[in-house]
Amino acid sequence: MRFILVLIAFFALSGNAKAQLSTYVVAIDSSAFQFEVEHFGIATVNGVLSTGSGEVQYSPSFPDSISAQIVLDVSSVDTNNRLRDRELKSEDFLDAGRYPLVQFSSTGTVEDKGETSQVFAQGEMTFYGETRQLQLPLDVQEGDGVLIIRSAFSIRRQDFDIDFGILMNSLVSDEIKINVELVAYREN
Repeated sequence: MRFILVLIAFFALSGNAKAQLSTYVVAIDSSAFQFEVEHFGIATVNGVLSTGSGEVQYSPSFPDSISAQIVLDVSSVDTNNRLRDRELKSEDFLDAGRYPLVQFSSTGTVEDKGETSQVFAQGEMTFYGETRQLQLPLDVQEGDGVLIIRSAFSIRRQDFDIDFGILMNSLVSDEIKINVELVAYREN
């Protein structure tokens, strides 16, 4: 009998966690989706993706229950150099006409309870027409209906089958470092 009561309590609490999730809408204009790529082995090109949309489900009572869907517009790439930006959007590089979006959809979270407890979002990232599983470290802060999520991680161009040709592949790093500061507001 005690076992059945424990199961009922577990499922009641599990259902309660989902019921308490709030939806937060990402404020793209207040958020930062930054990247950096090594170029020529000595220089770093920094840039941002500045348009898109997103939504996050979160409860401060159940921080490991976070889930998110983020969509960014590749044609919004900005490296502070119009000529380079036009080239990046072209068929020779990111081909924004054929692959207009970068998408991330979380499928769950996992917590590493090592020396410093760290929550990771597990999910799928679609970039350049390829979808890959990722695990992203999260720093989540919430207060007064505002949610801030920070994450710093790297991806490899090769993992997404991004090939710039023999010469450019040797000049542009395979590693793309990404820093995200996402700002979202709770829906009423």
